[in-house]
Amino acid sequence: MPPNHNYFDHVPDHILQHILGSVEFKTRKNVVPCVCRRFLELVDWRDIHLDFSHHDSVDGVRRLKLELLATGYGTQLKEENLNHLGQLTLLEELELRFRKDHTYSRYVCYPPDFSRPDDPYHWRYVGRFPEALCNLTRLRTLLIDGTGDYESTLGFGDLPDSLSRLLRLESLELLACCVTAIPCRALGNLPRLHTLQVGEKFCRGDKLATCRLHQGLGTMTALTRLHLSDIVLDGDLPPCIGKLGLMSELDLDSCDLAALPAEIGSLKGLHALWLTNNPRLTCLPDSIGNLSALKTLCVSGTKLAVLPESIGQLRALQWLPLSRTDLVCLPESISGLVSLRTLDLAQAKQLLDIPSTLGCLTALKRLTLASLPWDISKLTALQSLDLSYNSQLAA
Repeated sequence: MPPNHNYFDHVPDHILQHILGSVEFKTRKNVVPCVCRRFLELVDWRDIHLDFSHHDSVDGVRRLKLELLATGYGTQLKEENLNHLGQLTLLEELELRFRKDHTYSRYVCYPPDFSRPDDPYHWRYVGRFPEALCNLTRLRTLLIDGTGDYESTLGFGDLPDSLSRLLRLESLELLACCVTAIPCRALGNLPRLHTLQVGEKFCRGDKLATCRLHQGLGTMTALTRLHLSDIVLDGDLPPCIGKLGLMSELDLDSCDLAALPAEIGSLKGLHALWLTNNPRLTCLPDSIGNLSALKTLCVSGTKLAVLPESIGQLRALQWLPLSRTDLVCLPESISGLVSLRTLDLAQAKQLLDIPSTLGCLTALKRLTLASLPWDISKLTALQSLDLSYNSQLAA
């Protein structure tokens, strides 16, 4: 169990470092960080220079969790401040988080192109993705989180091709980071990369950046999780997405998509597909019915007017939110969704007719409807029926 923080409140910092050994725990504010044999966790750290050259004991650190808080007025966080992390050449896991100082209500950083006044209570990030991180050739996981309590954002611009040097990298997560280009071909050279996440659903409530997917998306064949929520893709999803045969999760929420390529039906192992809040998306390809392993299909907040008949082939589908769409009818083939547990039709204001085949969904547990079909009594597994969005009920 981690030691009680209060117990060490009066212990001198240099003694604290020696007695803790390899225990992993969060250090208290404003103390010299606890250096463990393989793990270093700096929480509420206030030295933005991040120069580790004077810490002899960090040479063997394999895992670093660093949480930065705002420290001064009008301070800029620059690329060279982060490049000092390149000194930790044995790092295998790096988690870098930027946080708001609740004491003074300061925000850590935000993109330089945001039209905000010069506020002394804020930091700005000036620079690109820190190139020195590409020298950490032992790195397996890299997480940079700029959410700052869901208020701030990091601006990294184009991600560098030098990321291709991280041959051991398995997971790359850049949360609430403004990225304008993803070098897919360079990342395709990383044989172990299974998770790529750029953007963050809840960071600001608006779009973060217009992002280009460079040619070569189809070369990232080891990917199992691709999350691109809340970035505006410069163009639609390329057809080469169909080459990512190991993909199990694809998150395209709020990407301003107008269409999906038919090749998406080649992702036979896909379990979850998120398409929420794409107001230009008006239809799904017929090939969507080929996703035999799909359990989650989320299309709320789109302009879908109809669903393809092939959707009835998704026999593994369990969760289907269709709220805030322009659906005017449901296909009769919906009866084929034998595993469906949740169907949400809230605020589907154009929906005029509910097919009687809805009563065939005997696994359904949660249902939100605008009208009641005759066969609703057949939904013997139903546990929740939400009619709160209805102005009138049809018997």
